[in-house]
Amino acid sequence: TLRTVYEAALAVPHAEVSTLWEEYRAHVQSSCQPELAAKFIANMESTAATALKMLQPRMTAWQGLDTMSLPIPPTPPPLPAGSSSSAGSAAGGGVASTSVTGTAANEAVHAIERQAAVWRRILAWELANSMRRDKDALVKHMRYIFNACLAHLRFFPEVWYDALVFESDMARMRGVPVASSPHFQALVQGARALFPTCVALNLAIADMLELSDDTVGAASVYRSLLGALHRVADTRPALRKRYAAAQPQHVSTGSSARTDAPAAGIAASGPEGVDAPAPESDATVAHTFAVLADSDDAHDTLFLSPDEQSSAALAAAIDALPLASARSVASIHSASVPSDSDAASCAAAVSRVLISYVRFTRRTGGMLPARHAFKQARASPYVTGAVFRAAAQSEYFSNRALPVARNVLELGRQRFPHDMDFLLSAIDFLMLVDDATNVRAFLERTLADLPVRDSRPVWDRYIHMEMVCMPGGGSLSAVAVLERRRARAG
Repeated sequence: TLRTVYEAALAVPHAEVSTLWEEYRAHVQSSCQPELAAKFIANMESTAATALKMLQPRMTAWQGLDTMSLPIPPTPPPLPAGSSSSAGSAAGGGVASTSVTGTAANEAVHAIERQAAVWRRILAWELANSMRRDKDALVKHMRYIFNACLAHLRFFPEVWYDALVFESDMARMRGVPVASSPHFQALVQGARALFPTCVALNLAIADMLELSDDTVGAASVYRSLLGALHRVADTRPALRKRYAAAQPQHVSTGSSARTDAPAAGIAASGPEGVDAPAPESDATVAHTFAVLADSDDAHDTLFLSPDEQSSAALAAAIDALPLASARSVASIHSASVPSDSDAASCAAAVSRVLISYVRFTRRTGGMLPARHAFKQARASPYVTGAVFRAAAQSEYFSNRALPVARNVLELGRQRFPHDMDFLLSAIDFLMLVDDATNVRAFLERTLADLPVRDSRPVWDRYIHMEMVCMPGGGSLSAVAVLERRRARAG
């Protein structure tokens, strides 16, 4: 009826609330009995008063919103090489054409960033529930607001994250698994399809699924993210060659100085050792992780323990996983000659995900699946020393397996003999948990592989250990010997 339409309109703060209130009073007084009209007016008076009270804050929050803005990425896409400039050159104005195109792109980016700031203000105001909506009404309203926001800011991963957090919180308040919420699953599918290589967003999704006990879904997110990241890197051979050339993979020339265990101990299999990777061709290594997102068989053989492989129920669940598509990744990350910072950024992203995945596997699957995950992580051409350091810490603190932790660090030292950040962190870790003999052996092997000009920080750590970390206060003669060696080394 017309009365219910008025009542719905009076519940929303807008500039015509006062006019609608007068029209509503006149309507109910003319169409209802006096007693009933008085009751309707009394019931709606507080609602209209609240709408008037919230009018100014709401207008402030929504001020500046452009409902006609189109969704564009927050950074301008790179201009195709020669496209605008060559077209402009044919008309006699190549430089001017390129400049105009770049200016227009930057203006569009600035406009969408201004709209993003407006939407953040709107979301904060609406989430505060200043209108005092009940829980069901608030959930329905916020879903509408998030959908409207994503229609304009679909290329902003933080908006997807906020929507996912809201759905996760609402599911937790209702006491239902978030993985069973169709709204949450729709957001997950949309976010993963649009941002297959966004590390922060995908890791957040995996955490939400793990918190809701959907470990199979979380594992699928990790595998898809790893596959997408490697697929992007593999589409740019220059990046892969440049980073692979900077990461030597040879057995240390100083390994003969080892006193705590033979070199073969690193390749020992089973709970007390870490399998050394067999030599693999470039094609094999390049596509190892791309398989993770596209092959159901890889889910069973690459990361699962033998006990898990024998579980028919788990195998069936994994076979039924919906796999996210990442075929548009190459177009999102357009190709140009990558710089050194590109290579470092790619390696850091892959390593961050690998560390998170190994820790996830340790939490949800146990020791053996985590070791399988780390073994496969070493096959990545973009792995960094941080992965080895994290694996060693996990072996010591989670499994209480100091020999395995020592072997992991030795394997990392052989692969990254010139990575000073990894070497110093490994030395600091061993000084805290290992005996002096093994730490000295590790230091000697490290010094044997380092160029003299880069060895000063390791010498400083060596002397610090002999002065501070030895039982009984250490030996001054040993410190003097090391200081003479450091001086000779320059």
